[in-house]
Amino acid sequence: SLGLMNGRFLYASSGRCAASILASKKEKMQLADQIAAAYRLILSRLPDDDERKWCGELLVRQTELFQKRGLSAEEAGRKALASLCQTLWGTNDFLYLR
Repeated sequence: SLGLMNGRFLYASSGRCAASILASKKEKMQLADQIAAAYRLILSRLPDDDERKWCGELLVRQTELFQKRGLSAEEAGRKALASLCQTLWGTNDFLYLR
């Protein structure tokens, strides 16, 4: 699973996934909408309340970290969403059959 999470293919795919989610609406998406879209696209379901809370915290923290590195708010938000997509692809949902 570490190979999957840290591989170049997944890293590039995460960026494309985030760009696709953000391009799906003309106006700026709220964090809750970004989270729901990522879950629908990657896991084919909506997040539960705990997942939604955790993902919201992740997006806020990651955006802040990227902005501290000098990225614009828009670019930092896109990279934070890409990080969430990468995390979702590394979940147990892709490791085991149910």
